[in-house]
Amino acid sequence: MKKIEKWYRIIVFNLEKRFVRYILYPFLPIKHNKIVFDNFCGRGLGDSPKYIAEEIIRQGLDYDLVWLMNNPSEAMLPEIRKVKNRSFRALLEIATAKIWVANQILSIGVKKRKGQYYIQTWHGGGVLLKHVQRAAISAYGNRERRNNERYSKQIDLLISDNKLITDDYKKNFWLNDTCEILECGMPCKDGLYRSDNEIVELKKTIVGDSSVKVALYAPTFRDDNSLEGYQIDLESVRIKLEEKTSEKWVVVVRMHPNVVNKASVFSFNENIINGSGASNPNDITAASDLLITDYSSISSDFLYLDKPVFLLALDLKHYVDKCRELHKYYYSLPYPFCTTNEELLKAIEDFDYNSYLSKIRDYKNNFLKPFGNGHASEFVVEIIKHVIKD
Repeated sequence: MKKIEKWYRIIVFNLEKRFVRYILYPFLPIKHNKIVFDNFCGRGLGDSPKYIAEEIIRQGLDYDLVWLMNNPSEAMLPEIRKVKNRSFRALLEIATAKIWVANQILSIGVKKRKGQYYIQTWHGGGVLLKHVQRAAISAYGNRERRNNERYSKQIDLLISDNKLITDDYKKNFWLNDTCEILECGMPCKDGLYRSDNEIVELKKTIVGDSSVKVALYAPTFRDDNSLEGYQIDLESVRIKLEEKTSEKWVVVVRMHPNVVNKASVFSFNENIINGSGASNPNDITAASDLLITDYSSISSDFLYLDKPVFLLALDLKHYVDKCRELHKYYYSLPYPFCTTNEELLKAIEDFDYNSYLSKIRDYKNNFLKPFGNGHASEFVVEIIKHVIKD
């Protein structure tokens, strides 16, 4: 019965899309100050769209801000209107917005109208770890590939985090010649730059003690939902860090939003804390002193902040064979690389921060060439002001 209802909703929604596009478009004027935001196809306030919206609000700009949400009952900033994603109302909002802002292919497949402007922030940023778009074409079905190509060609502005990302956009995205790439850094990374006082308050909020050191364990998701990659010995890691530094450490686990429910595989206590439900991942990143991850782009956030990163790829062969092919750049990351818990503990024991710092700074200066400085949102909002004014 549920499957029938699902297909019924899909059919009805597709009919609504055609009705809006072919019948209503001529009668729907574009509202010059309306901006529609889409974060990961209907998730709540988050990622780069969040920081752009907050900068608009901070500047007191008189814009009509609309957020597409799968669950409109979730909390939202009072200055932003919530609209149910994949609804007839959402179609009308998109059809009449001057600007679209999204961090992946827009979740509602509509054709951009003349006079509309599409800003694509993409997501992740940092070092390319997994193939995307044209480079990942073998992972797409025919329909998904056609949709990616069709809607990529509608993009007017892409936001780039570094030289590596710019080159990948040009090579692997189906962009029109008129599409511009703004090399200003990712707006979502603006939230990483915090003062010492802010970090103290964040640690109090997240772990209850501003004097402790925080190790963040943040693995990515697996397309096949396997758990092999999450078999990390967190307590042994915590003890080894305390032995290495003679300081008190706690471990915060942050699961990828796609697999928050998988956090139940860990045993939590006062020293091993579940941070998967935190609304702002940048808070945990800023408060953490060290990162352990596998194939997640979060590793680049710590790279920018000159913080230690350890890669723990417990299921490397399985991940590459069954989930995602890793980009060649993954294997050249300037971090200690481990495939077992024993190797991770040894890497922590042998870690020398001065040597590590020299290595990652050389990597950034000679290879990655990042653009961000904590003001990316302001750059994007300046573009938005020009688009709306013109």
